[in-house]
Amino acid sequence: MHDDRPSKAVPLALQLLVGAVCGAILGTANGLLLEMIALDGMDHRTVGTWGAGLGGAGGVVVAIIRRVFWGRDAGIEIGTILGVLYGIVPGTVLLFATILVHQVVFVSWKFVGLVMAASMIGLVIGGALDRIAETLFCRAKRTNSADSAD
Repeated sequence: MHDDRPSKAVPLALQLLVGAVCGAILGTANGLLLEMIALDGMDHRTVGTWGAGLGGAGGVVVAIIRRVFWGRDAGIEIGTILGVLYGIVPGTVLLFATILVHQVVFVSWKFVGLVMAASMIGLVIGGALDRIAETLFCRAKRTNSADSAD
């Protein structure tokens, strides 16, 4: 049976670009959060630059992994996955810093909420980045199909 619907396939280059941009944005935020939590005394610009570079590289890796598993059907929505992954990192660092460095084993529910808030904020920011990327992709696709129809 032939499917007459238009293809929703996203070019690999666009997936890599979206992964790099979303990763750089979330990585910068992640780096600055980690600097505030655990890396006292480091320069904000240095930490932000490292966060953007490593975050962008991580975004490209996630885009490639998604493409390997889902093929051309992998969508452009990479930000949500990155937001959750990059949100878990500051929460985990905060948890380990409290338990291992400060040797506090008993933690309050407020602290547990703070640890979990990092991944939830990452999820919300990643979802917003996904909607922005999807809107831009659909708008560009609509513009290209209007140009080719003329």
